[in-house]
Amino acid sequence: MPGSSRFNLAAFADSPYAQQLRQGFRWLVFPKALEEEYLRFHVARVRARVRVFFALTPLIILTQWIKGGEAFKELWQAVVNIVFMICFLGGANWLVWNRRFTRIYIRIVTPTIGLLLIISVWGLPRAGVTDGNLQALNFVVSVPLMTHLLLGLPFYRAVTLNTVATFVFFTSALQVGTPAPVLLAFLAYIPTSVAVAAVIAYTAEHASRNSFLQERLLGEIAARDPLTGLQNRASFDDHLEKLWKQGQRTDETVGLLMLDLDHFKACNDTCGHQAGDACLRAVAEVLMQQTRRPLDLSGRYGGEEFVVILFQTTREQLLTAAEEIRAGVEALRIPNPGAPRQIVTISIGVAIAVPISGRSKHALIQMADEALYAAKSEGRNRVYIGEQDLSTVTTGRFKSRAMLRVVG
Repeated sequence: MPGSSRFNLAAFADSPYAQQLRQGFRWLVFPKALEEEYLRFHVARVRARVRVFFALTPLIILTQWIKGGEAFKELWQAVVNIVFMICFLGGANWLVWNRRFTRIYIRIVTPTIGLLLIISVWGLPRAGVTDGNLQALNFVVSVPLMTHLLLGLPFYRAVTLNTVATFVFFTSALQVGTPAPVLLAFLAYIPTSVAVAAVIAYTAEHASRNSFLQERLLGEIAARDPLTGLQNRASFDDHLEKLWKQGQRTDETVGLLMLDLDHFKACNDTCGHQAGDACLRAVAEVLMQQTRRPLDLSGRYGGEEFVVILFQTTREQLLTAAEEIRAGVEALRIPNPGAPRQIVTISIGVAIAVPISGRSKHALIQMADEALYAAKSEGRNRVYIGEQDLSTVTTGRFKSRAMLRVVG
């Protein structure tokens, strides 16, 4: 059943969060990129709980050792257990306080806990249960809840560990000749415990995934222009800054289109502001067609001005996208009696650069803005590209138009 939402999901057709809420997630699986984002969200939420668990676990283990009386009976046993405790404490603290915790936790904990769990449950039938001692039952029954709730492992990983641990335990119990009454007691309790823990974990994770999608969608709403549904100016500034820094690290290109509707004031004056609003929404739909990749963005810069960011693009691809937008807006044939062509058209300034050290995103914006100014000055309804070297751009004032070239 699709995830419930308090938002009008149909109004966010380009949002991956809205799309997932509409589709639902009965099997607790998202598309790859969204799944990776959710796992980081999930691990960040369970971090406090995991810290408490790893802080208390050594005390629980030490208590069991002292209670059992066997852990320090021999000198070599004492040394081994002390070394294990030190390694456990060191490794656990390194993990839960590591700044890369959200990226590495699940990858490290799943195999590590799985190995320790298998070793533990394999040895339990050899620790007295063959004599009718059911003390180990407390540990085995608590394992499913521990993996789901205390360790914060995602549903499928925890279910897999619990299923494998259950199989290993019964295999070991059969090998050592566990009495039938004891084996039946384990058969009654352990699978039931695993199933109950799985149901609880499924419900909790479904709610967590729904909360994740709702929170992300709410963030998208705050970052959108309410009229067109495009990203707003603040979101554009933030996104361009992030891509600029990423481009500096990876030497990848950042392409920018600055777009302005021609004679839009005349459209508002002659057709009314409602028609003007409808025009802006129609143009926004054209822009969205060019920004379907995860790192691309289309936004409203202000008034009748728009922006498009294309990351990891080529000059030819950027110019093709600009020309498709220009032609797409012209093809809408939106009436504008106050314009020379009697329809709404758009002018586009193009800039592309590999971000370099010492230059900010404002240099790229300046290049695109100057190209847009040239497109306006040369008759509108056309595409201009800024050809100036990024290192020579002087922000704050326009350069000579000799460095601009019309391409459409």
